[in-house]
Amino acid sequence: MSIMIIKKFVFIVTGILLPCLAWGENSTGITGELDTVRVVEFDPNAVAPDSRNRAEAVSVIDVSELRGRSNSLNEIIDRVAGVKIRQTGGLGSESRLSIHGLEGNRIKIFIDGNPIDAPDGNFGINDIPVDFIERIEVYKGYVPARFGSDGMGGAINVVIREFNTNYLDGSYSIGSLNTHRSNWLLKKNFDKQRLEIGTGGFFNHSDNSYDFTVPYTDTVVSRDHDAYTAVVAAVAGKIKNYWFDEIRTEWVYYSNRKEVQGVTQEIKNAFMESRDGVFAFEFKKEMGKLSLELSPTFVVTQGKVIDTAHVQDIGWGLDSIVRPYPIGEVGDGPNLSTSLQKDFQCGFMLEYKFNEDHLLNWNTHGRANWYKNEDSLGSAINESNVAGYPGELYTLVSGLTLESEFLNKRLVNLAGVKAYHFRSNVTESFTGLAARLVSSRSEETSFGFDEGLRFALAKKIFIKAGYQHNLRIPGAEEFFGDGMFIIPNSKLKAEKGNHFHAGLIFDTWDISFITRVQYELNGYYKMIEDMIRLKKGNGSGSAYYNLENVRIKGFDTELKIDFTNWLYAWGNLTLQELLCTNSKDDKTLIRKQVPNIPWFYCNFGVELFKDNLFVKHGAGKIYGSGNFTEEYYFNWKTTTQDKSRMIPGNLTFDAGVEYSLFGSKLSFSADVRNIADKETFDDYHLPLQGRTFAVKVRGSFIK
Repeated sequence: MSIMIIKKFVFIVTGILLPCLAWGENSTGITGELDTVRVVEFDPNAVAPDSRNRAEAVSVIDVSELRGRSNSLNEIIDRVAGVKIRQTGGLGSESRLSIHGLEGNRIKIFIDGNPIDAPDGNFGINDIPVDFIERIEVYKGYVPARFGSDGMGGAINVVIREFNTNYLDGSYSIGSLNTHRSNWLLKKNFDKQRLEIGTGGFFNHSDNSYDFTVPYTDTVVSRDHDAYTAVVAAVAGKIKNYWFDEIRTEWVYYSNRKEVQGVTQEIKNAFMESRDGVFAFEFKKEMGKLSLELSPTFVVTQGKVIDTAHVQDIGWGLDSIVRPYPIGEVGDGPNLSTSLQKDFQCGFMLEYKFNEDHLLNWNTHGRANWYKNEDSLGSAINESNVAGYPGELYTLVSGLTLESEFLNKRLVNLAGVKAYHFRSNVTESFTGLAARLVSSRSEETSFGFDEGLRFALAKKIFIKAGYQHNLRIPGAEEFFGDGMFIIPNSKLKAEKGNHFHAGLIFDTWDISFITRVQYELNGYYKMIEDMIRLKKGNGSGSAYYNLENVRIKGFDTELKIDFTNWLYAWGNLTLQELLCTNSKDDKTLIRKQVPNIPWFYCNFGVELFKDNLFVKHGAGKIYGSGNFTEEYYFNWKTTTQDKSRMIPGNLTFDAGVEYSLFGSKLSFSADVRNIADKETFDDYHLPLQGRTFAVKVRGSFIK
């Protein structure tokens, strides 16, 4: 339950920024400047020079050329070298983001540098409309100290578009599986009052209904209880030059409903709901060389699991059991649980710019999370609390970063230190001669540091290298459980990691008859201690434990070529190895490949562009892409012949067309995914949807 609820928490906090799209730069759409048409832009002087020139291993996705398409955010990020996103189903399903072999809670999500990850750190930003985004920064391997957040697998920073004028934008997309995605935003300036007001929101729905083969059988059934609906409405305001340079406030309401899909048995009635409210402020002030930002946010998340069926299906195609009382379909009994999470967080940033070549950034982020779960029905039937007990989690992460440039900006140095502190209060139930409740307190303080260098060997040739010692604080669900299947564990320790990376960037124009060539190569080596993993407990239920030490090594590489001003092609691949170096659970796992993580995958694509097509200021584009993932083990490998534990390899192709009019004020697109309608897998024995179609229309109006 908690996974879905917390995941939606990410969506709602993301939603507070939708109205802020009304503050910034005009939409470009299809422009005819092919050098801006990129899936992943590696030109250090292009879209985001402040990010591309940094010493970290970072890829920047220029979203300006993707807004007219029906791509989801997951699909766009999944094309980045070194990054893999796996889903358990269609829209609204659980997503697992992996960067250089580390996934899930280890990846931190930011909006404009502000952490918006849920209390348990789950990735869940796929609902954000692409139309609202300027660019996406993918930090591979670690979280920069200037972000003031924990994490060790990497970071996704979504940079929201800015508009300086009155603006109206809206789009609607319809696709297979009865999928509908729409969004809108409106911003109005009141110059005399130094006031801006914006409103925005989105509506997403999909039935997610398609046929699949039941695991361990040859039975083909319909995935017909997996519908998902999400709605966001947000209002925001900004006032200038009253005590602060800017004061922003946002209010957001979010709700979602997700049906529970059965895999080994049929489920017809169980579903989850979540309702969320967010109230946030942001204060900005510049005082000469010193800049200040303060961003307090309060979030209330209420989630429900409704599983009260009197009918329980034993298996697909088998007779059902009918009882005169509720027995539920999902767990060991009925469930009518409500979880309430209150979350207060506050970011504080000071930045001092000594001169054009040196600046010092101090970023601190504190969070307090209170968790309570109740199940009146399940507890009454079992005559005991089956939902878990209240818990508290407090975290404080503070980072200090010095950024310097030398040798006429040829050498960039980034040095940072971080302090991590967390404290949890977890109430656990123990049974023995006498049942008792025990309140356990866990507390830990640690430090991290990082060093990164970027050096220009020539005008368009760069090398990068860096090291970071970092820490990842366990999340709320890992400490408190989820009230259903996962029990609390107050003894968890933070994960610790050491990360090394080195890279080469080559970017040049006019090579013989080729307009532009870009090439990047990155290598990485990581050592992770006390990795947290879900494991069956000694009693009932599962719990998270610190079980393994893991060593990761690998590389990713990418090549992009502008053959002409109308033809562009790109491709990337990732190869990595994850080995268990020590296990507190099973010593036979030492030197074995860590399961359920893809070890080899690649992406490739081509685009053709034509300006002034059919009419003046009309532009057209045809694009195609492919993705290949090699087979990998779902669980720990036992023998070389054990293919029953394998997730099969996938090779899929997508294609689409896009056309815009009136300088991109109006655009139309049509996309087809998995053209060959192949059976593909991201999860064990659970195929994803086959071939799907989507069309989209978008209009943007600027005054």
